[in-house]
Amino acid sequence: MSKTVIVFEDADMLKEWSNIHPTLREVFFTLMKVWPEGVPVRLTSLNRTYAEDRALGASGVHSAGPPWRAVDIGGAEIDQVHLNAMGDYVNTVWTYDKNRPKKNLKCAVAKQHGTGKHIHLQVHKRTQRNVE
Repeated sequence: MSKTVIVFEDADMLKEWSNIHPTLREVFFTLMKVWPEGVPVRLTSLNRTYAEDRALGASGVHSAGPPWRAVDIGGAEIDQVHLNAMGDYVNTVWTYDKNRPKKNLKCAVAKQHGTGKHIHLQVHKRTQRNVE
């Protein structure tokens, strides 16, 4: 049985991890079901100030907390097709907000965006599981 290594970008992120939204924790573990064996899980961004989030052209979800509702997981070691497939899997299992389907908001965004290859996970207070 192999072990999954989780790497926190910095010590503050390790502290923040204990304050993530309970649903985000569940979404994260859904992603871990399909994460490639032997590839470290690098948590690259959890909490950012609103100004930092806006400077990156983001929505502000990384600054909404605690509990923290978003986390970025680095994907430099994984090809983009696999990252996209893992994001699609998470979005099959979870719906971000059933009240806003036309906005096309997802729990997992893996398409090229932001600061490099990564999967962005996010939840809303109305995030719900679709598949058991």
